[in-house]
Amino acid sequence: VGSPALGTAGAASDEAGEEGTAKIRCQKCSLVWKVYCGTTAFTCASCGAKVMVALSAVAAQASSQVDRHLDAARRELQAIMEQQAAVVQGLWDSVEEELSLAQALWDSQAATSRGSEAAANAHAILREATQARDCAQVTEALSHAAEAGLPPPSEEVGETLARLKQEEDLEVLWRCFMSALEVEDAIDLEFWCGEATAQELFVPDAVRGAVRSLRGAEKARLAEIEYAAQLNARAQEAVQSGDQQALERLIKEASALGADPSVVQAALASLQAGANGGSSSSAFV
Repeated sequence: VGSPALGTAGAASDEAGEEGTAKIRCQKCSLVWKVYCGTTAFTCASCGAKVMVALSAVAAQASSQVDRHLDAARRELQAIMEQQAAVVQGLWDSVEEELSLAQALWDSQAATSRGSEAAANAHAILREATQARDCAQVTEALSHAAEAGLPPPSEEVGETLARLKQEEDLEVLWRCFMSALEVEDAIDLEFWCGEATAQELFVPDAVRGAVRSLRGAEKARLAEIEYAAQLNARAQEAVQSGDQQALERLIKEASALGADPSVVQAALASLQAGANGGSSSSAFV
């Protein structure tokens, strides 16, 4: 049985890769295959060789994908947030214009209105709520004004306030998207994608691509960690059986895959020292 072929991942193939995947070249037949990040080995469909994936190269490729897709998603979200802010600004401008007309009418009636103190208080509360641009406070202030006997503003104000509340909620949602993106949190991004989809909002492909690339990078990192643990265990077995050749093969394999072979090298050095009559100590913790 021949040795497994090594699979290499190059920067050029990364440019054509999809989110969460890597392009791996079989060194036996030179064909390139797409595999998901986190894959440690696969069988080449062309030559039948077992291809061991160069995990460090895949991790670097996945990291590059993350940077690229996060930048694209950030640009998309920034454009959406700017559009959303413009919508909210326009609605507030409409509300303030309508309320200014209503307050001018209230001022003209203040001298003859019954309960002028209550009306004045309602007037002041509405002015403060409007200046604070707090939709809920404005709605509550209008209720106080009605109780104080002040004539209601136009019907359009109520409709505009209702729409304003919805648009402000959307503004918060997109801010949450951006916050999750800034900290590269795939779990939160997936959650907000679900929230947006539930509200029948369009989620840019760049954002979903960022989620997939983050997931892929996470799997690539985990694959490196798992391989390091397996390498350590295999080295321990070789040390226990006194197999120096097995340790030498492990060093070559780890180096070829871009993994850190230092633990195996230390184990081999210790084993060789013991074989030569020197003192040996375990290289494992």
